[in-house]
Amino acid sequence: MKLSILYYSKSGNTMKMAGVIAEGMTSVEGAEARTFSIGELDEDADHG
Repeated sequence: MKLSILYYSKSGNTMKMAGVIAEGMTSVEGAEARTFSIGELDEDADHG
């Protein structure tokens, strides 16, 4: 299962939390998680 975490972080704290959430998600067998800043979405259009 592929999961995406979308976030906006002005100071970097939300980015850190998104990473922690991704770690938790990937602790489930078969789960893949990636984090994406809202600003990066246009640059990385192929999220698959």
